[in-house]
Amino acid sequence: MKRIGVAVAVLALVFLATPTSAATVIGGWQATLGTGGANGTVTINVYPSGSGFVVVKLTGLAPWLTYDVAVRAGTCAKPVGVVLGFGSFRPTLLGKVSKTVTLTASEVRNISVKGKIIHAGSRCAAMKVFGQPLSAVSDGLKMPFTRESGPWVISNGYSNGSDSGDHATVPGTLYALDFARSGGATAGSTVVAPASGTITHSYDIYDAFGNIGYCFTMQLDGASLNGQPVSMELCHTDLRPVLGHIKQGQYLGHVASDGTNSHIHIALFASDGNPTVDKASRVPIPFAGYWRLENGYPALADTSTSHTCVAEACPVYLSSQPEPASPVAPQNGDFESPVVNPPWQTMDGTFGGWQVVGAGVDLVRTEFIAAAHGTQSVDLNSTAAGGVEQTFALPTGDHRLMFELSGNPDTYCGAQGVKRLPVLIDGAQAASFTFDTTGHSLQDPGWVSQAMTFTSTMPSTTIEFLSDTPSTCAGPMIDFVRVQ
Repeated sequence: MKRIGVAVAVLALVFLATPTSAATVIGGWQATLGTGGANGTVTINVYPSGSGFVVVKLTGLAPWLTYDVAVRAGTCAKPVGVVLGFGSFRPTLLGKVSKTVTLTASEVRNISVKGKIIHAGSRCAAMKVFGQPLSAVSDGLKMPFTRESGPWVISNGYSNGSDSGDHATVPGTLYALDFARSGGATAGSTVVAPASGTITHSYDIYDAFGNIGYCFTMQLDGASLNGQPVSMELCHTDLRPVLGHIKQGQYLGHVASDGTNSHIHIALFASDGNPTVDKASRVPIPFAGYWRLENGYPALADTSTSHTCVAEACPVYLSSQPEPASPVAPQNGDFESPVVNPPWQTMDGTFGGWQVVGAGVDLVRTEFIAAAHGTQSVDLNSTAAGGVEQTFALPTGDHRLMFELSGNPDTYCGAQGVKRLPVLIDGAQAASFTFDTTGHSLQDPGWVSQAMTFTSTMPSTTIEFLSDTPSTCAGPMIDFVRVQ
């Protein structure tokens, strides 16, 4: 007997006349098969919990054939592979199939991340979204703190005022959570990435909210809500995050000190725009269902309460994330030693662990050119191109070099323009960076976070920052060098 369709491994699925759960369906995907739906539909329904069920209703089929029904990646013209098979079905004598299949949260998550089309035998149609099906974070959301730091509590929660009242007044942060340690000092506690994703925006929140530290937004890998990318906002770290991809559990610094109000702020939202600039465009997402934090914490699905810690109701929250390796800071990586008098001091020889090369460098006070971190930074051109290098112990393997980059915008030495900065590892150029000082000022030199990866093959490594901007006393500037 001839079979048509895609050969798939039939999963152990339960066939039911109706779904066992009476939970509300929040959305899903549907494929309409055949011209004008002549061959029926396949509908994937999603519950708030993340689980769901699929309803297969096919018609106009040959009753003597068997039809494999599956979600696949790719397009109908170029299908890539089976994401999830729903089974092999034999139509009735009238050419119909009517089946309901339950789906676990893991199966729905896999469909939401990879699924694009549905095949039923030789028939194929694209999956079209309805409602608000959630696309999950593939590794699950973890806590932004480590297990070694012990229990934490929610110091400010859903729709609750925090600092300037953002949780209550800005729609995109209505479901934000502020975590503080229970019985320990929050400031200085290690902050780690709750998920893998790409940091797209970061900013200093000292001026905006009166707090010390930095905020960033991270677009989560494989996550979307109703077709919009899902991002997380994380605030109050003492390190300015480097734009680019990070992995779950990666070290992000420590909680910045804010007196008695030190905390880690996290918020989930969907947005197609710039979520840092246009917070009102965010679609807030509570930490529930697909987006629940590790260990469940089902109470956070209730958006009618803030979950803020009070004396009579103060649950604690624990993390499974281990303490990561902290960055190996080269000696005097923030160039705070020696302390020099404003506006700057020309350095040669050695200073604070650094060896000066080339035509010398200037150690610049923030009173003259605003530093990225602390009160001093380095201009790699004193009177001409110079540089600094340092050799320090580093375990063999892959590492990430991070630093802040700007350029001296002073026009005393000539017009503003592009400053070039090669970076050498163990004497060989490993990367090259540029910074355009046009439009920047002494008070706002436009510091940007930079990062590069390299492999250490010896017990010690030499890192060298060189200016490739000749014939000027205004060169590239660096600050806050660290290695992870």
